[in-house]
Amino acid sequence: MNRVIALGLVAVVGLAGSADAQIRRQQPAPGPPANWISVGIGAFSANSVSDGDSYTTWDFGNATSPQYRASLEKAFSNGISVGLAGTYVKAPIRYSSFNPNTPDLGPGATCFPEACDADVNVYSLGINFEAGSGTGFHQVYGGSIGVTRYDNFERTSDGAELNPTDAVNAISGTFSYGFGYAFNPRTSVVGVYDIGLVYHSREGLSSDQRNTLVPRTFRISLRQGFGTRSRTGVRRRR
Repeated sequence: MNRVIALGLVAVVGLAGSADAQIRRQQPAPGPPANWISVGIGAFSANSVSDGDSYTTWDFGNATSPQYRASLEKAFSNGISVGLAGTYVKAPIRYSSFNPNTPDLGPGATCFPEACDADVNVYSLGINFEAGSGTGFHQVYGGSIGVTRYDNFERTSDGAELNPTDAVNAISGTFSYGFGYAFNPRTSVVGVYDIGLVYHSREGLSSDQRNTLVPRTFRISLRQGFGTRSRTGVRRRR
C-alpha cells in the first residue's frame, strides 16, 4: 500500500511539473512599450529675425550652440508616437535697434547706432510626432508644432538687460529626419536633423526686414520605452 501511494505521489508531481512547464511556455512575451521618454543634445544654429514690438533685430549669425531636448510620448502601432517635446538653448546673437526714437521701446537698454553682442534664452514647447522603429538601424522622421519663446536678452559686455524685457512668444514648427539604432525593443539611440520655422508678426517692420527665423539642429537622443501596450487581436487555441 505504501509503495502504491508513493508511486501515485511521484506521478502527481510529474504531471504538475509538466503542466507548469506548458503554462510557462504559453505565456505571451511582454508587449511593446506604451510610452517613450527621450533626452538629447544637439547643435543649434539659425539666421536672423526682426521684432516689430521692440524695434530690434536678432542675428544668430549661423553660430552653433548646444541645445537640450526632452520629450514624453505615447506609443501607438507601426512605430508611431505622439506627445510633448521641449528644447532649450542659450544662443549668442548680434543685437541691433532700428528705431531707437520710438518712445515705447521698453525699460531695457538698446544698442544704437552700432550693433552689439548679446545672449538670449530660446525655449520651445510643442506637440511632437515621431515615427520609425525596428531592430538595428532604421529610419526616423517626425515633426512638431507649438510655441518658441525668447527671454532674457543680455548685453555680453556688461550684462545689461536689453529690450524686449518681456518674453516674446511666436508660433513655430519643425520637420525631422534621420536614423536610429535599436539595442532592443525598448532602448534606442537616434541621430536626427531638425529644420524649423518660427513666425513673427510683421507689424512694425519694413518690407525688407525678415519676420521668420529658420532654426536648424542636428541632435542625438536616447529613447527609452516604459509600460506595456496591450496587444490587439485574440490568439486562437489550437
